[in-house]
Amino acid sequence: MELTGSLEKFLLYEKNSLVEAQLRSLIHPDDYADVESAMSGGRIDEQILSFNSKFVTGAGGYMQVDWSLLIKSKPMSDRNEYTMVLRKACC
Repeated sequence: MELTGSLEKFLLYEKNSLVEAQLRSLIHPDDYADVESAMSGGRIDEQILSFNSKFVTGAGGYMQVDWSLLIKSKPMSDRNEYTMVLRKACC
């Protein structure tokens, strides 16, 4: 999964610092199983999933984040396209 510059900005990382990063490395270990389950579970194509987790910030701490995630199958491919909308949780 390619992580874009907007995620770097949101999580307070330096530009291009997440180019080689894996999503797993950015999510709190206690939350990753739930995130992985949500992303790979039985779903209807183009269904929007909503959940929350903690992300590692560029400062090394954690930020509680509310997600909206759209997963689409790429035509004529066995790959998926992911669109994430993240919002800092209030508390």
